[in-house]
Amino acid sequence: MKTSKSFLSIFFVHYLISCTDPSAQRIESQSKSLDTKVEAKSGEKVTFTTSRRQNLEVKVVSILEYRCPSDVVCIWAGNAKVGFQVGTDSTVYRLCVLNTELDCQQSTTVFYQGKNYELRLIDVNPHPTTTNSKEEKVAKFQLSIPGI
Repeated sequence: MKTSKSFLSIFFVHYLISCTDPSAQRIESQSKSLDTKVEAKSGEKVTFTTSRRQNLEVKVVSILEYRCPSDVVCIWAGNAKVGFQVGTDSTVYRLCVLNTELDCQQSTTVFYQGKNYELRLIDVNPHPTTTNSKEEKVAKFQLSIPGI
């Protein structure tokens, strides 16, 4: 069962990558330390310096918005999904989709250089309204070592 979930997650992220507009694919990078809350748009990556002075890159592959606009009454709050790719220049260690909805997966564990790291989605901004549906979304997330 776990294998099929992993396969489905990888397939879904691959699907998201293949459905994005190539002209919108830009790779911008920023460097941050662990436990820093960062923001990145789709196509951007953040390089975190780990405790062993190694670099671990987190790329925002896609941001999908399904939340109810704040100026509308809905029966469900909705959900925003963010596809992430975690790795180094040469190796992908984790592909995942994280959610803003509390009942869905908001964090995942990445095993790298003998340590577990937690990638946690904090929010997606701006929150949708009926007038800002075309604004580019920004994922707010954090990479940390669990329990520290």
